[in-house]
Amino acid sequence: MKATIYKKVSREKLARVLPENLAELLPRIIPEPATAIVFRDKVVSSRIARKAIEHIGTDFGSSLVFAAHDFAPDATELASAHGVVVIAANG
Repeated sequence: MKATIYKKVSREKLARVLPENLAELLPRIIPEPATAIVFRDKVVSSRIARKAIEHIGTDFGSSLVFAAHDFAPDATELASAHGVVVIAANG
């Protein structure tokens, strides 16, 4: 998994550390503290999303955010089923 993890930070800090094209997609209201995983993969598969969820476990604060250029449809479904906020540059 090629990713950077930001643990238990405020929404304002997330907006500063996310790439600009992803920061502008961050919801205006998000429960804090939040943990964000910013994937460097071009497309995040469900296998990668599952590994990230397992890696973080339950110690992520109030919100868990996945950010990447693109997510495979099954990765988006998996993340959403776990309550993860998904931000994709491709919309």
